[in-house]
Amino acid sequence: QFGLNNVVVIPHGVAGVNDAPTDVAEARRALNIPERAKVLLYLSRVAPVKRPHWVIQAASKLLPEYPDLVTIFAGPDAGAESQLAAAIASSRLNGQVKRFGFVTGDQKRQLFEAADVLVLPSQSENFGVVVVEAMAHGLPVVVTPGVASHIYVDASGCGLTVDDNVDALTEGIRKLLQADKTKLGESGREYVTQHLTWRAVAEQLEAAYGRVTQCRKI
Repeated sequence: QFGLNNVVVIPHGVAGVNDAPTDVAEARRALNIPERAKVLLYLSRVAPVKRPHWVIQAASKLLPEYPDLVTIFAGPDAGAESQLAAAIASSRLNGQVKRFGFVTGDQKRQLFEAADVLVLPSQSENFGVVVVEAMAHGLPVVVTPGVASHIYVDASGCGLTVDDNVDALTEGIRKLLQADKTKLGESGREYVTQHLTWRAVAEQLEAAYGRVTQCRKI
């Protein structure tokens, strides 16, 4: 008989990794982003629990070191748009914030390709698919512990899970901006290929069911 000691967690999957050559300059031209800028990307619903205003606070702290810093927010309002707008208005970013609504297709791909770091400082996130999507596109990631998919960031070495405060978030972003983006990106892509594509997820599910049907402990 199977008990709680034999629980198997099968992760969410993504369609696959983006193996096409990344043209950062082309993506930035399409999005009207300066080619030499450092770019932070928040791509998710703009909801209070996701704390998008933390990204503005972190960007403001980094501005003296990175005066060409651009921060992008992409996603529909889910209750925190006014809070985000107020944070932007009181920041020192002086127009260095770009706002997109819901994105998909080529525009979403361009955002992943144009960015240097994905930032998701959620208080609670039951998975965080965008984290795995960023990994699949070779984009380094900074997350807080409440983002459940932080375990894949940690396992792959494609980014950082930081303590749950703005100062730690700022320092995590700083470290990734100073790191080798290509090396981090390859770590994320490789991990997704091995563990988080739908094919890899289906193989894990098939193996789990196989062990159950053979009445062996998982």
